[in-house]
Parts: sequence; structure tokens; C-alpha cells
Amino acid sequence: MSRTTLTEAIKADLDYLKLARTAEVFAELADEARKKGADPLEFLANVLSTEVDATRQRRLAARLRFAHFPFRKTLEEFDFDFQPSVDPKVVGDLASSTSCATAARCSSSAGPAAARATWPWPWA
Repeated sequence: MSRTTLTEAIKADLDYLKLARTAEVFAELADEARKKGADPLEFLANVLSTEVDATRQRRLAARLRFAHFPFRKTLEEFDFDFQPSVDPKVVGDLASSTSCATAARCSSSAGPAAARATWPWPWA
């Protein structure tokens, strides 16, 4: 089987499996791997990471779209000068999740029962 025929067959199979991003980039990644003499597992890892990244981005976009937010705002766009009671270091620590990585427990010290008792539920 010629290289062109094989490439087209792989593209068709990837389209059938709905791996759209992989179908777009695999030929280019295969040429790069062949030129570098890369290991087949390294090539496969590159192809799969490309598809996984595209899937994560697509799912994030869908979740944000389905949330019906009026606009998209990131922490980098937050105006800490406008709200001086918010400490940028605390927000940065929470955003990087280092506070949870170093803590033994990342929830209320009183436990979930206390949270249920104090939250203003609409049916309470």
C-alpha cells in the first residue's frame, strides 16, 4: 500500500472515530517523527496528546456555553483595585490549588453536617 493511500485510509478511520483534531494533524506529526527518527511510542503520545488537548478545549467551551454566563471573565481580568477586600495572593493560591495540596483536608473543619445546618436552603 502506498504512503498516500495509507494516509488517506488513516484519515478516513480517524474521521469515522470522530477524532477530528488527530485527523487534521497526524500526517504532519508523522512526517516530523520520521525526520527526527522518533520512537513510534513517542509519535503515538504526541498524536494522542493533541487529540486530548482539543477534546478538553471543546468540552470546556461547551460547559461554558451551557452555563449561559453573560460573558467570560478570567482571574487575570479581575480588578483587585476595585475590590480591595479581596487579597490577590489568596486568590492566586486558591487558583493554583497549592492550598489543597499542602492541607490535610480541604473542606470545612466542622464537616458536611454543619454546612447542611447553616446553608439557607429554599425548602428549609
